Amino acid sequence: MNNNLPESYRYYVLENGLKVISIINRNFPVVIVSVHANTGYCWEPDELVGISHVVEHNLMHASEKRTEKEIFSIDRRMAGAMYDAGTSYDYTEYLLTVPSQNLSMAMDILCDGFGKPVFHPEVFKSEMGAIKQESKRKMDMPQAMLREKLYSVAYKFNRRRRWRLGPEEILNKLTPGDLDKYFYERYVPRNYILVVAGDIEHETVEREVRQTFAPLPDRELSGTYSPAEPPQHEIRYMEIRRQVGQVYWMCGFHSPKYLQKENGSMELLAIILGQGFNSRLNLKVREEKGLVDEIIASASDFDENTMFNIFMKTDTKRLKDAEKAVMAEIFAFAYHLVTQPELLRARSIIQNNILFIHDDIRQEVGFKSIVETRTGSFLNCDKYLNDILALNSEDILKSAKEYLRPDNISVCTIIPEKDSFEKRDSEDLIPSIKEALRIAEETTYQSDEQVLLEGKSLTLLFPEGKPLDKIKEFNLPNGPEILLLENSRIPIFTAALLLRGGKSQEDIQNCGITSLMQSAMLKGSHDFTGRELLGKLETLGVSVRPVIKNDYFGFILKGTSWNFRTSFQILQEILLHPSFPSEEIEIEKRKILARIRGIEDSPREQCLSLFSQEVFRGHPYGLPPEGMEEVIKQLQRQDLLKWHELMVKGSNLIVAFGGDLTENKIMKEMNLLERLPAGQKAIAPDYVIKPVYNPVEHIVSKKRNQTSTAMGYATVPSGHDDYPVLQVIRGLTTGDGGRFWNEIRGKRGLAYVIHTYNHFYGKGGTFMSYAATSPDTAALTEELLVKEFKKLYEDPPSKEELTQGKNYITGLYLAGEKTTLARTAALAEAACYGVNKDYVLQYVDNIKKVTAEKVVEVAGKYFIPGAYYKAQVKGE
Repeated sequence: MNNNLPESYRYYVLENGLKVISIINRNFPVVIVSVHANTGYCWEPDELVGISHVVEHNLMHASEKRTEKEIFSIDRRMAGAMYDAGTSYDYTEYLLTVPSQNLSMAMDILCDGFGKPVFHPEVFKSEMGAIKQESKRKMDMPQAMLREKLYSVAYKFNRRRRWRLGPEEILNKLTPGDLDKYFYERYVPRNYILVVAGDIEHETVEREVRQTFAPLPDRELSGTYSPAEPPQHEIRYMEIRRQVGQVYWMCGFHSPKYLQKENGSMELLAIILGQGFNSRLNLKVREEKGLVDEIIASASDFDENTMFNIFMKTDTKRLKDAEKAVMAEIFAFAYHLVTQPELLRARSIIQNNILFIHDDIRQEVGFKSIVETRTGSFLNCDKYLNDILALNSEDILKSAKEYLRPDNISVCTIIPEKDSFEKRDSEDLIPSIKEALRIAEETTYQSDEQVLLEGKSLTLLFPEGKPLDKIKEFNLPNGPEILLLENSRIPIFTAALLLRGGKSQEDIQNCGITSLMQSAMLKGSHDFTGRELLGKLETLGVSVRPVIKNDYFGFILKGTSWNFRTSFQILQEILLHPSFPSEEIEIEKRKILARIRGIEDSPREQCLSLFSQEVFRGHPYGLPPEGMEEVIKQLQRQDLLKWHELMVKGSNLIVAFGGDLTENKIMKEMNLLERLPAGQKAIAPDYVIKPVYNPVEHIVSKKRNQTSTAMGYATVPSGHDDYPVLQVIRGLTTGDGGRFWNEIRGKRGLAYVIHTYNHFYGKGGTFMSYAATSPDTAALTEELLVKEFKKLYEDPPSKEELTQGKNYITGLYLAGEKTTLARTAALAEAACYGVNKDYVLQYVDNIKKVTAEKVVEVAGKYFIPGAYYKAQVKGE
């Protein structure tokens, strides 16, 4: 046991080799129990590709103690547990998030799954069906598929080269016996990190650990890791044709292992190159030249082997010029030192990102598990951060020369299948690369005015904090509502600045004006350019994110608390004094039109959009989420000025603060907001549920591996008395062990994705189920959904099932609000809907009051047989 740790942390190793970390975080009444197993796709021989993922799917379903295959699901639901598991290249992670009073249940469930699991033949069959659907789903998601196809090009020996979910011919040969053998070889206590974090006591955790995990027997660990990948010395290229509306492009460079000091340079490079508004790729390639619609760089994905990646969306007319411009910016790092402002900005952003990881219990658990596994001690998280912050321009130049070489590049591109763009191979890239190298060598970079930051000495080991159950409320004379959720555990802050109205006030004549106005607000004010405003925020390590929903729009600001005053002043400048430069409006139009095309490339997003359009036809809620293409093209600067004047009023404004702030600190910054005209409060038009007597369907056919279906009904807003009942119905139907999940995935393996949603807005809502299945089983899935909706009022839940549903939905709620930002945003959103903070804080109590009789009554009221809405992206 390490006696030098802060009181909120504890570390010890059991006799069987299991490493244990416990972390006290009092902010939220939840506990996460996580087992991080040091095994994954890179530990699989070629003849067993995908077995790690198959084990992950089949674990936690049956054991020598819980012999019946439903018992694990029932026990998890009784515990209010959100169960999550994921397989990566180097590790597999299993987590249970439960209300803090159910720690003992969570420990027993998770340990039982790791003690003496039984790979049940029926579970194996259904989960194998779900896994095959998961693989098809990934093939329908251009960006996800693109990354794996890039790896298949970039790696020749490393096991990352393989389709990680496994080809069907190998999956079809696997048996429960193969899973037994793999589990016995790789699932050994000394190959685990057990982390318990949240509202806990160390002594209670240790007692539970010694009662559950300590008896697990130690045994020999076997298996071999992936062969090493030799250095790459050639350009590699793959091109894929798909039915998509734009070009998806990604390149990658082999780089140092994650958490090594050398990879820190690559992480800073990624920020300088392609993260944030003032990154080189965004400013030059997207904003100035207009060659891409989206672009981002990344340096690590938490696995041991890493690639430095750049991803972009464009079209075939701009592709070659975009490639050349992107590669010129990449290769320039090997010729020129980065400027001090760029380095300062990158350091601040990475510090901010890492601090916010630790405001999320789930992310902190994952991060510290990885640091423990990779470096031998989770305490090295401090060293990791300090090493990155100590890097200088010469360190970055050295890494760029070593890794960002033309002969270390791999490129993968998805091209629209009917486009006339000529097919290429790696040889065709050579002229562009040579030209990019020439441009890179000749390019010079001018330093902007340097912004000095206040230095801070930071540790990533934080105190236990206190419960976040007290909200302070204020009202300014001109109407704005102010909420404060104090949390001094970590030196960060969040601010949700939201305005009622926006999309709910639109019609078909101006559909998309809020989205365009909001984007253009970030591009300059009366006194500053967008580059100056966003550049200063980024140099402070502060991020600003637009948020737009049916009933409100606004901005989410987050950063370190010592930069609160300056950053909030900048946000007010963005909100109150936008200049709407005409040339910037045209740039933002192009981006929005690209996002509209992107929705059509995402089966799920298109399906949900079509569903809302049918349910709310004739109401603003039914308008396309990003706007209408023909309207966006016609909007002018004067339209945005008028809309801004109409929407940005004191009576519409809600500001929710969270984090290391005080009442005195925030009220000092209210001067500008107090001057905002009160105006008229924006109220969404009333929505009356339309009588429907037959199914209302909207079906779109596409070349897809899956058919995506959304099916459901119009319901009520969140403040309605029926809302808690609908939430309990969601708890009865969704997730592992829910009615819909059991029928479609649990028994039949028809879908990997089968979810139930209770979407609510200020004046209406929808209750719907979404499933992605093979095209040949879509009709059966629909038939099952219709039957299950009907059963909700014909087959009342038993007392036990009702308790499970309540506990499940309560756990889902608590797990979803386990960050300061999530709780802050939820409070602001509720205020936009006209629901007070007490309703949010009393959510759990309202769920507890729901009876089986109310479930039957509410289901019968809204789920009318044969009168549902259906939207479908039909695979062919």
